[in-house]
Amino acid sequence: YAVNRTPEGLEAKELLNKWLNHVVEVEQAFARLGVLKVRQAEFDVIYAKFAPWGSKIKRMEREIDVAEKAYLENLHSFNQAKLHQYNMMMSANLKVVDPPVLPVKPAASKRAMLIVVAFLAGFMMPLIVAIVLEFMDGTLKNPLRASEVVGLEVAGAFPKFPERQKKSDKIDYEFIKERSFGQLLQQIKLNLRAQAPKAEGPRRIAVISTRSNEGKSHLAREVVERMRKGGEKVAYLFPEASQPSPHPDDMSYEVDHRFFEMKNEAELTGNQGFDPNAYQYVFLELPGLLTEAYPVELAAQYDLSLLVARSNRTWNAADAKALATFQQSISHTPRLAVNLLKPETLENSLGEIPKRRSRMRRLGKKIILFDFSKKA
Repeated sequence: YAVNRTPEGLEAKELLNKWLNHVVEVEQAFARLGVLKVRQAEFDVIYAKFAPWGSKIKRMEREIDVAEKAYLENLHSFNQAKLHQYNMMMSANLKVVDPPVLPVKPAASKRAMLIVVAFLAGFMMPLIVAIVLEFMDGTLKNPLRASEVVGLEVAGAFPKFPERQKKSDKIDYEFIKERSFGQLLQQIKLNLRAQAPKAEGPRRIAVISTRSNEGKSHLAREVVERMRKGGEKVAYLFPEASQPSPHPDDMSYEVDHRFFEMKNEAELTGNQGFDPNAYQYVFLELPGLLTEAYPVELAAQYDLSLLVARSNRTWNAADAKALATFQQSISHTPRLAVNLLKPETLENSLGEIPKRRSRMRRLGKKIILFDFSKKA
């Protein structure tokens, strides 16, 4: 009896079944409650999404209703005005006393005159604009103008070389590149040869510019590479900001607060074992004269200075002053290298530019130049 019943006298078997049933009912109730909460959250999201639409639709309906009423009112007013006009025309007893004189024949057309005026305007306006732009252009533009503006003799002229020669290019950039750098090397050696021979030590060339991004690093590297291919021993010193070079004779230096105090190449590069007498030529690339203070004592030791300037920029008083100040620290006259020129401006320095021309262009060039002795 004690085993089958609880202390209260209830059947243990019925109690267990009832407890289990109630537990199942409670779990079912909690499950239903969870589902209801999920459904309520979904309904809240849907309500939050669609609730503002009702007010927007109502506002649009009101605007449409107002616009429709305004349109109907204007239409009614227009109809009334037309009726009033028609009534006035029907009730008026006016008679035409002096009828208008209509032309029997059409007036002569002014098309020919307009065509002539348009042709003259279309021809003269671009010509005037081109002349004005030519006078207002203050850039260095070409080697002759650069030499006049800067006041230095031009040692080399270089166009803007494409990264890769395309088959569709009409201009032979490889020929221009070889010829331009060949002329620059020739001018460098001629200027060095015109100076008094040195007892010992290498010939030193400084590559300078008044501003940054003039292209002096590219020109200096090309010249140094060509001299090395010719079997000459050349050292090239350049700022750390320039593009690094894997050649062992290329050395970078740091432009810091002590840069303008440097007196020799070994102190400049921080390599005390650097011997300039081991080289035939030493090229030194200096930062822009307007951006950094250069070492005056070191610059005074150099035999030739090559000023690099872009053709598509102006030469102002600051550039002229910086160049004049630099010339006070050296004993020679710098030479000018004009960079980023248009290929057609190189004919004064390189001669005829090699390019593919049509037969009509060759004939036109012969007629203009009165040169029938060779192909144009």
